[in-house]
Amino acid sequence: MKLVKFIPLLAALVVPAMVSAAPLTAGQWKAEFYSGKGIFMFDAGVCFQSDNTWHMTTQFYSAGHWSLVGNNIRIHGGNNNSNGAGELVRLTPEFMSGPWQSWTDDDAINMNLVSKWTFMSETCDPDAPAEL
Repeated sequence: MKLVKFIPLLAALVVPAMVSAAPLTAGQWKAEFYSGKGIFMFDAGVCFQSDNTWHMTTQFYSAGHWSLVGNNIRIHGGNNNSNGAGELVRLTPEFMSGPWQSWTDDDAINMNLVSKWTFMSETCDPDAPAEL
């Protein structure tokens, strides 16, 4: 059969698409956020736990659950005022930088930024104290 000679080529094209994304390294991360023009906007401390939970460590903002969707990291959570979500679009499973979109249910926050994530430590800082 002539198709047999194409099996290695087909496997080389299909198998990488089927490989799951690299797992997210649990621990303390520093996230820096920039405008589309490269202007620094803000940074945040985020703890990703191996049980798929996360919390902010630098500001009383949010906590919740995270999941991998392809290469992307999707977070869901909330604080006292609203629920929301965010997603880091990673170019590759190992590259922790890329477009960041986040929003709240009430649409009070709707951001489209560029982010750079730096791993800081396997041990997480505690939740940020509540705002008074």
